[in-house]
Formats: sequence, structure tokens, C-alpha cells
Amino acid sequence: MKACRELDASEQFLKERQKNLDKFLNKISTEKTKARLVKKQPQEFPSIYSPGTCLVYKNSAGNYIGIYIKESEHFRYKGEIMFCFLDFETREMPDLQTFKESRLYGLDALSSEWKTAIYRGNVMGIIYEKDTRVLFFDALDKWFKIAGALKSADNSKWIFNYGGGYMNKNYADNFIDMIEKARLTTKEKFSVSDITLAELLDKV
Repeated sequence: MKACRELDASEQFLKERQKNLDKFLNKISTEKTKARLVKKQPQEFPSIYSPGTCLVYKNSAGNYIGIYIKESEHFRYKGEIMFCFLDFETREMPDLQTFKESRLYGLDALSSEWKTAIYRGNVMGIIYEKDTRVLFFDALDKWFKIAGALKSADNSKWIFNYGGGYMNKNYADNFIDMIEKARLTTKEKFSVSDITLAELLDKV
């Protein structure tokens, strides 16, 4: 206010200025009656199907097929796993060494202009929501066996072409048929990588 007076401000201006100043001081000095609500972040739940987990299922021909889980997120009402198909088909239950020596479909090395990313690969994702959460985990428990776990990938170094969709109630009885159809399409469209899964994980 002193500065305004020194600049020869009019009385009308000074009154209006004082009025606004009083209003501001009153606002910042008044205790709020209601605390501001802080929006809670959704709680993530742990799962045995974590990144790095190696899963096996048996197809209609009786062969064991392997997948590697790249990403896995699970919340109260929604979640997702993303995984890569591996190139082996065995008559016997595969061990972790088989996974390490396996190769992925459509894995390409990236140029330096991608900065931190080194490789691009293909993944399939299955998303579930509140009404299909139980069906999703029941299907995994029923059709898949855990062969073990390898290192999880650094997602800043490995980007991907994504395919997949939402879990629905029609998948309950033909879950493996849906997975196997996606694998055969991937196998037909893409060649296998030059490096093994173990070599890839050492780099990413």
C-alpha cells in the first residue's frame, strides 16, 4: 500500500486495493473445515505369475509349449500378463535349461537411435477385469505348469509389438485353444531370433 501511495494512486484505487488485500489475508488465515481428499493409488497385488516366470502348457498334439512372462500387473478389479512364445515343442516336460536355450519369434535388434532400447520383440497380452478375474486365474492354474523363473527384463531396453485382447467368459473352456491359435499365427508370421532367451536377458 505504501508503494501505491508513493505513486500517487487515487483514493478509490487504494480502497479497492485494501479491500482485496483484507479478503486475501482472511482467506489464508481461516482454518479449513474439511480436509482435501487425496485420491488413493490402486493397490497392486502379488502373483506367482510374475515377470520372468517360465510357463508350460500342453497343446492338442500332446507337445509341451513354453512361454516367458515379460510383464505382469494385478489389481483388485483388473490385471494383465504379457508373454512371449518360445520356439520349442517337446514330448517331455521341459526344464529351465530348455527355456534358456530357446529362441523368440520376431525379435529384432534396434539401431542406436532408439537410445536405451536394444531389442524389439512380439508379445501377447491377456487383460482381465472384475467379472473375469476368477476365470483368468482359474484358467492359468488349470492349463499351465510353472517350469521355474529366469531374470525379468528391463522394459526400457526391450520394446514390443503387442497382440492380444481381453479375457472373456467364452475363453473358460477353450483357453488353451485361444493361446495355441495365437502361437501358430506368430510362428507363421515371424522367424526365430538369432539369440537365445538367456542371451537376450543378459543384454536387457
